[in-house]
Amino acid sequence: MKTLFSQVFRSRCGWILLACGALVCPSLNSGDLPPIRLLNVDFGPKLGPSQKIGPAATGQTKTDFWNYYSRDNGFGQYRAAGALDHMKWADGTVSTVGMTVDNAIGCWGNGAADPMFEYYLYPGAPGNLTVVITDLPSGLYDFYIYGHGDLDNQNGVFQLSSGKRDQGTQSTEADGVGWRSAIWLLGRQFVVFNNVPVVNGEPVTIAALRDQAGIAPIAGIQIVKKDSPPLAAATAIRERRAGRVSMAN
Repeated sequence: MKTLFSQVFRSRCGWILLACGALVCPSLNSGDLPPIRLLNVDFGPKLGPSQKIGPAATGQTKTDFWNYYSRDNGFGQYRAAGALDHMKWADGTVSTVGMTVDNAIGCWGNGAADPMFEYYLYPGAPGNLTVVITDLPSGLYDFYIYGHGDLDNQNGVFQLSSGKRDQGTQSTEADGVGWRSAIWLLGRQFVVFNNVPVVNGEPVTIAALRDQAGIAPIAGIQIVKKDSPPLAAATAIRERRAGRVSMAN
């Protein structure tokens, strides 16, 4: 099922989308902002690299790097669990951060034009899908989590904990078509856990819980370190605008 943002065209301002008859240009952080501490993860099928480049609901530049986790093992089989080590920050530098994924053998598409949001993983066995982020430098973080199935009632439901500290549960849209929008909308295609403390590399666990349709989709994650004022300011501006950032990057 193709969504409203499936028609993409090229213009001098970059990728734009035809959605409800309107052309929407992408929005980036202003060019004078210094580099920010941001880590992106894209989940999907086949082997990498990720087809996603640049920002999503937040971002650094139009060339932001996305780490890629595939449910395929490279030998024609699907894997329920796997890991990534020494993932790269958005600027391409190598980090100490790792990630493990469990119960994520399923993969499907929702027709979105954005290559990160288009494909999502989901559990193939009873229970929830889990993602554990390890060895993050100590500090405060915002976690952007993306996920929605191909039907309107197949939303993402995410629970996050840092160490033993439960940060609660948030979910994307479950009873409307806002998740198909051509722009990023907070609470529609993604959720944000703000000001999450990470101490001495304690693991951060993200559980994709079963939604009302019985699946637990996850498409991507952005991890923002909050001691970078330019990103915090840019993120606050975007959130005040209800997350209205174009998906066309």
